Amino acid sequence: MTPTETFNQLQGAWRFERKITPGGVMRGDAVFNQAGTDAYDYEEQGRWTLDDGTVGEFSKRYSYRVINDDIHVYYADGVDNGKLFHVLEFDGIGQARAEHLCGQDLYVSAYKFTLPEKFQVTHTVQGPKKDYVSVTNFTPS
Repeated sequence: MTPTETFNQLQGAWRFERKITPGGVMRGDAVFNQAGTDAYDYEEQGRWTLDDGTVGEFSKRYSYRVINDDIHVYYADGVDNGKLFHVLEFDGIGQARAEHLCGQDLYVSAYKFTLPEKFQVTHTVQGPKKDYVSVTNFTPS
C-alpha cells in the first residue's frame, strides 16, 4: 500500500489506548476529518491515569498532509502550532518511521498499519529531559 493509499484509509473515527512507560495509560477517541484534497485535521481527547492513580483529561490536535506521496504531520495546537512534527518514511510493507528532535530530546517513531482494522504508533523518546516509550493502538470507532 502506498503512503497516499494508507492516508486515505485513516479518515473517520477511531478509539485508542496509549501506554506510556513509565507514566500511565491514556484512553480516548480520535478523528481524522477531511480538511482539503490531501489533508486531514486530527483531534484526540480522552482520560489519562498515571501509574500513581492520578486521573485527568487531555486533548491534542495535529494536521496530516500528503505531499509528493509522503505523509507530513504538523502540530495543530499549542506553542508549536503549524510546525512540522515529522515526515513518515514508508518501507513498502505497511510500516513507516520518523524522527523529530525536540531540543535535545529525540523522538523515534514507528507506525504499523493494518488498515482498515487497526494501526499502531510507537514513540521512543530519549534525551536529557525526556525518557519514555509511548505505544498507541487505534481501532475503528
